[in-house]
Amino acid sequence: MKDKTEILEREQRLIDKLYKLYRDMNNAATMLQKGQSLEEHRQELLAVRDLAT
Repeated sequence: MKDKTEILEREQRLIDKLYKLYRDMNNAATMLQKGQSLEEHRQELLAVRDLAT
């Protein structure tokens, strides 16, 4: 019985670590997307500025 409990606890820790990794990867992907959006917006603003001058 003790072995089964230890196995279940270990499995739960691994699941928790996998979930944290997934969440961190998702956050990083979101940050990259936002960074790309900001860069695209910056490029558009520079193009408008160039047209205005």
